[in-house]
Amino acid sequence: MQPIFRILRKDLYHYRWAWVFFIVVSVIKILLNGTSLGWISPNFYDAWKPLIESLPWLMGFILVVLAVQDETLGTPDAYWTSRPVRRLHTLLAKLLFCGIVLCGIFVLSDAIILILNKGAHRLPWLLLSLLTATAWLWAVILLAAQTRSLARFALMLLGIGIGLQILMAALMSFAAFGGWMDDCAFDPGILPEDVSIWSIALIQYSLWTVAGGLLLILYYQTRRLICWLGLIPIALCSA
Repeated sequence: MQPIFRILRKDLYHYRWAWVFFIVVSVIKILLNGTSLGWISPNFYDAWKPLIESLPWLMGFILVVLAVQDETLGTPDAYWTSRPVRRLHTLLAKLLFCGIVLCGIFVLSDAIILILNKGAHRLPWLLLSLLTATAWLWAVILLAAQTRSLARFALMLLGIGIGLQILMAALMSFAAFGGWMDDCAFDPGILPEDVSIWSIALIQYSLWTVAGGLLLILYYQTRRLICWLGLIPIALCSA
């Protein structure tokens, strides 16, 4: 456990600007959403709400990439191989850092906002948002661990987006030429029709959180790109 906490302490100190920023933003968010101070007019609230809601997500996205790339797995001479730290210990240290700085601060601020607005009975719903954030966190870490810089990460993300668009266009063109566009729809129909949207979201994000976490552990343990093939059965189960 000592190597894990050593990496965690290093990240907390190196990125101290990040968690200070998130704490300040969370306090402002609590003031805007959880209190009724007289100096906060509706126009002031509407002016700052988009920035307060979107900027932390963007900064958190960048922070995860930078923190993971500090001990990247992208090259055989990565920094962590020069010291006796296991790959899974490195992964656990990064997960603890992201959990403390991102999930911990955001969930705590949302809980305070609910309590101040007399919505303490809705606190269990925060678990669903935490599950959603965890599923996306796995994806960002998986991509960041395969690149050595933020620019290369952005290039990989752009390439994946373009590739998915080309794949969807090719499939739709193939279906259009074959005359299957109107006659066939991919709907396995496993779930009952009366399942609520919240239940579907819970099933989907639970699947991607559990399966994505196992895939991330497998990649850190083996460092093989063939782990990407594990996304195929996950996607089929999700569909």
